[in-house]
Amino acid sequence: MRFLLILMLGMIVAVSSNNVPILRLNEALAQVADLTRQLNGIKDILEDTPVSSTQQCPNYPSVDVSQVAEVTGLVVLRRAASNDGLVSLDFAASSALCLGRCLGSITNCRFAVYNSKTKACQGVTTLEPYIMAGASSQFSILALTAKQFHRLESSKMYGSDIYLANPVKKVGTEEKCRNLCAIHPVCLGAMFDSSTGHCHLMRTFDGALTSSFYSNYVTFVQINVV
Repeated sequence: MRFLLILMLGMIVAVSSNNVPILRLNEALAQVADLTRQLNGIKDILEDTPVSSTQQCPNYPSVDVSQVAEVTGLVVLRRAASNDGLVSLDFAASSALCLGRCLGSITNCRFAVYNSKTKACQGVTTLEPYIMAGASSQFSILALTAKQFHRLESSKMYGSDIYLANPVKKVGTEEKCRNLCAIHPVCLGAMFDSSTGHCHLMRTFDGALTSSFYSNYVTFVQINVV
């Protein structure tokens, strides 16, 4: 940025030394000021400056990353008859800044969708998002959540399933499965099958059965009301 400014100032000196009318000089100064504003705007987009464990987003709430649940490799799809509550929020330098923008500018922001490659940011307002896994790791969904879970080994959970777009169930790890439930607006519990990598989310919890026959299952039951 300094190089460009020095170059523009050099042009001004050259103009003034050749006795070009003062009007031209004023035009050059205006161009320098406009260039400075543009470069500062680009700098704000590209830079990501953390403050302790909190990342600040100008004009939007700060987000404590220790309270954020995030899952990579997931996207929210648009349906033909509905946009599923997806709201474009332009660009953000990080996923935390994207979430801050969602929380600060959208009523009933449920969670954010972020593309770390393009920096594109979206907010989701619906209680029934159409989530799909299998996307590149550059995509992620994240939310500020206070949900807490009790972990049950060798346990199968019973209740009403939350519909997830195929092949969303194959999230890969139990941590991602738990975080996905923490992010989903109506999820009360999750069940992970280590033999397939599938994650099942539940909107109701009717109980869990623990048995050696279910050694490949881990269940997460929400234990607090948020």
